[in-house]
Amino acid sequence: LGGDVAGVEGDSIQMEWFPNRTDLLTPEGTGRALRAFFGVKPGLATYKVEKPKTELRVDPSVAAVRPFAGLCFVRNVPFDAALVQSVIDAQEKLTLSPGRKRRKIAIGIHDAKGITGPFTYTCVGPKDKPFIALNETAAKTPEQIMATHPKGKEYGHLLPPGKFPVFLDSTGQVLSLPPVINAQRTAITTATRDVLIDVTGTDFPTVKSTVPLLATGFAEQG
Repeated sequence: LGGDVAGVEGDSIQMEWFPNRTDLLTPEGTGRALRAFFGVKPGLATYKVEKPKTELRVDPSVAAVRPFAGLCFVRNVPFDAALVQSVIDAQEKLTLSPGRKRRKIAIGIHDAKGITGPFTYTCVGPKDKPFIALNETAAKTPEQIMATHPKGKEYGHLLPPGKFPVFLDSTGQVLSLPPVINAQRTAITTATRDVLIDVTGTDFPTVKSTVPLLATGFAEQG
């Protein structure tokens, strides 16, 4: 498959994959490739994709910041603690290497319960749209998040001064501030069953390919 075994410890196998095989950066993608390689389930995998029931409105204000975005709903995901952690790990791997440390793409995976569209991807000012960021308890403005939240300090430099892209639901509430942080209200847990995936970035082909890469990973879980 074009990778090296970096280590084996008990039931754990650590692999190093080539950068051009981003589909192998998730356990589900590796499993899919192995099934084809060993003839268990050969051929190109196919998936049932429903037509969109909502829309994403992209405001021109994001053009000079992170111009490209995609959304996808995945329903009836059988989450447990292991799958929650696996999804978090997949996000980190994909945004670290092919995502160039979130410069090229950033990913948000949200608990979709109670979330409705149409969705809006737009830029807001430093004091606009306060929300509770992931792993926090108090609402803060984008400016405050950049100054105080660990992810704000780590990734705030990817945004130009005074420009804060946000995903909003139909009620105008913030789902995420890419490429920095998601909102706490949509954090995935073992009780999550429906998810909303958002991918933003500066390179359209990478954004476009990352959405189905994540969605098909969930499909492999049933």
